[in-house]
Amino acid sequence: MPRKSRIEFAAAHYHVINRGNYKDWIFKTEGARRSFLECLKLCCEAQEWELHSWCLMSNHYHLLIHTPEPNLVEGMRWLQSTFANRFNRYRKVNGHVFQGRYKAILLDSDALGPVSHYIHLNPVRAGLVSVKQLQDFVDSSFHQMWHPRRRWSFCRFDCFLEAAGGLVDKPRDRVLYRDYLAWLSSELSERKRLGFENMVRGWVKGSRDFKQAVLKDLTRQYQHFSRRIFRHFYPLGHSPMRCLVQPALLLPIRMIVN
Repeated sequence: MPRKSRIEFAAAHYHVINRGNYKDWIFKTEGARRSFLECLKLCCEAQEWELHSWCLMSNHYHLLIHTPEPNLVEGMRWLQSTFANRFNRYRKVNGHVFQGRYKAILLDSDALGPVSHYIHLNPVRAGLVSVKQLQDFVDSSFHQMWHPRRRWSFCRFDCFLEAAGGLVDKPRDRVLYRDYLAWLSSELSERKRLGFENMVRGWVKGSRDFKQAVLKDLTRQYQHFSRRIFRHFYPLGHSPMRCLVQPALLLPIRMIVN
């Protein structure tokens, strides 16, 4: 079965997740974590990405990325392959580091805050720290938010601060954001409203209008591609290629969105 194509366009936002092969621990050592973060930094700088939130757990990672240019696939291919090569070379082994293809969930602007809250609360759900200790969990964008001097130049934290009640990037509001996460971690109904249970499912998060706009753009792209293929093959007498311009070609996309 062929792989599904990635959806790429300028100014897109993605929640990117991947796990270690067989859910193995890949960020157990300080060296592995430091190596991945070094690769992530180089990748964001080279691809000119903006990083809204991120977190490294023992066997998986979460990234909330903004891509000003349609280059998610290029950047993620470099990030994962470069880290995997370093990881295997250090351990003197061969084989897969990650369980497979990363998952990239397309987000609209309204989803950036809830997804970031979900990412920041990962260490709390795992029992690694309490909410009051989140600033001490160094492998997270919350730690960088709390300590401005440790931030990367491409980090952008406004989206989740604004989503937590109109907060801004100031010392007092950073404490208020931590208080908000403490409240959120204790309020099951609010987590359900924000979609925490389905945060890593599906391929798109956002309003119905956003999903319909993405579907419309995908439909246009597939129709354009189909016409190009048809024009290429039809002069050679390959009439069966007419099927590529039939509406049935778009059926799988509709089924995904519904």
